[in-house]
Amino acid sequence: MRTVMTICVFVAIIFLNQGVVKAQEDIEMSISGKVTDSITNTAIENAKISASNVDVSTNKKGKFKFIVITTEPVTIRVVKEGYSTVEKLVEPQKKIDLTIKLTENSNDYVGIEQLLGISEPAENDRETQLDRETQLEHEVADLNRKLQEKNETINNLRSQVAVMEEEKERKQHYAIVLVATNDFQEAKSAEESLKVKYPNIPVVVRKHEIIYRVIIGKFKDRTKAGTFLEEMRSDGFSDAWILQITE
Repeated sequence: MRTVMTICVFVAIIFLNQGVVKAQEDIEMSISGKVTDSITNTAIENAKISASNVDVSTNKKGKFKFIVITTEPVTIRVVKEGYSTVEKLVEPQKKIDLTIKLTENSNDYVGIEQLLGISEPAENDRETQLDRETQLEHEVADLNRKLQEKNETINNLRSQVAVMEEEKERKQHYAIVLVATNDFQEAKSAEESLKVKYPNIPVVVRKHEIIYRVIIGKFKDRTKAGTFLEEMRSDGFSDAWILQITE
């Protein structure tokens, strides 16, 4: 009886072990991906990919693909000269697609042009740029010349206006109208009387339309004309007023 029980236990252990083995069957992992530069995002060719004794390299597009059969997590190692090595641990699964970015080693100098993907300008491009700069310089010089000519024209016009204003001021003066009448004889009589009364002050008769004006004085300054107007009003010419005359 004890022997039979021992055999049964042994058989059960065998079945259990078979179940464990089946639970740990190997998985065929299809691993693919792309390797790029972490800064420029450009594809990296000929990067070495290794995992579980499998070694492959990336193509021109930075892509790779291989198969690993395993029951354990797989460490994928990516190596490229001039870049820091990258390792990734992936759990067993049938299909894995990776994006791996490599960073250039800090001891390798990289110019800003390379980082930005800017190449040295071609000789023809330099010549074109120089031609354009020369053309711009000529255009700026031409604009400055035209601006100077315009400024000279404006200054000349200002000078002409100033001369005209000065000429106008020379021809312009102020006088006091003492008498205004449509009778010429009355006006001439008043003129003669005023010349006698004010011998040192010019007195004239001027016709304006049908009116004869008896005018006294010739002042360049309106203020002085105003002072003399007050004197004339005090002297009995209460209706006197200032007349601006341009000859």
